[in-house]
Amino acid sequence: MPLRNDILAMTKYFLYADDDPDDIDLFKDAAIETGLPIKVKSAKNCTEVLTAHKKEPMPDLIIIDGRMPYMSVLEFITSIRLTTELQNLPLIVMSGLLTKDTIEVCYKAGMNLFLLKPTEFAAFVDILKKLYNFNWTATPVINSQQFFNS
Repeated sequence: MPLRNDILAMTKYFLYADDDPDDIDLFKDAAIETGLPIKVKSAKNCTEVLTAHKKEPMPDLIIIDGRMPYMSVLEFITSIRLTTELQNLPLIVMSGLLTKDTIEVCYKAGMNLFLLKPTEFAAFVDILKKLYNFNWTATPVINSQQFFNS
């Protein structure tokens, strides 16, 4: 069994932004279900994401819903990439509503990965396991097909 310090060293912080409280709860439950040391900080809009890192530990990655209030996903990605403390963090967008053109523009703006938002709990768990184990240093930008085949 790993020592407490080993578990803390393996802990990854996911910052998840979604304006739907049910989706936030689903994300948190899925993180627990992985059995991995994932700590979830949630935000209900993009503005909260841009300030959350000042109050909490720096996240290891940011996952946002593709449709958020106050700011478009493209505006958000641009803002993240201009925020010194956050600009190098992996940024994943999950949505079922973005067009192919929007997804392409988001990749160009600095998104690392686009995923269709899962509709089943087990799929959410599987995605979080993959995100936890993925080597963002070796492959900083990836499409969803490559991600699932890695």
